[in-house]
Amino acid sequence: MALDTRSRLSPVRRWWLRLLLVLVLAACALAAVHAPWYKRTFFVLGVALWLGTFPQGVVSAGQFERSMVVLFVPLRSRRWSLDRFRQIETDLESLDPETAFWIGGGWWLVWWLCDRMVPWLGGEYKLWLRAASGARVLAWRGNSERDYQDNLDLLRRRSGLPVARG
Repeated sequence: MALDTRSRLSPVRRWWLRLLLVLVLAACALAAVHAPWYKRTFFVLGVALWLGTFPQGVVSAGQFERSMVVLFVPLRSRRWSLDRFRQIETDLESLDPETAFWIGGGWWLVWWLCDRMVPWLGGEYKLWLRAASGARVLAWRGNSERDYQDNLDLLRRRSGLPVARG
C-alpha cells in the first residue's frame, strides 16, 4: 500500500458541494424567476464562475504545486521544486479604517461568506516561498487565522524551510 504524500493547503475546496449549490441556484433561477432567458443564463454563469473558480496549493514529495480551477475545469498546474526555495515568508496586510468600520458595522457576515467562497481574491494573511534568486511564489492567501497557521505549519513541516516574519 503506497502512502499518499500529497498535502493540500487549507481550506480544501469541495468542488462537488460547490457544483451542487450552483445547480440548486440555477434551478431556482430558471424555474422561479420571471426574467428573459439571457438574464437567467448570465446569472447562472456568474454564480458558476464565482463558486467554481478557486486555487489549490499542494505540497508533495519535494515540490510545491499550485493549480487553478475555473468554472469547475482544472487548468494547468505549476510546480516548483522545494529545493529552489530558501525560506517561507509571512505577510500580514492590515485593513484600512473604512473597511474595518464596515466589517465591524454588521458586514462581518458578508465578509465571512466571501472569505469562505473566494478567499483567494483577497485576504490579510499571505504565505510566500522565497527562492534563492529572490523571486517569490505566493503559496496561500486568505483571511482565516486558523488556515494561516495550519498552512504555515504544513509548509514548514513538509519543506523544512525557516520562516521569516514580515
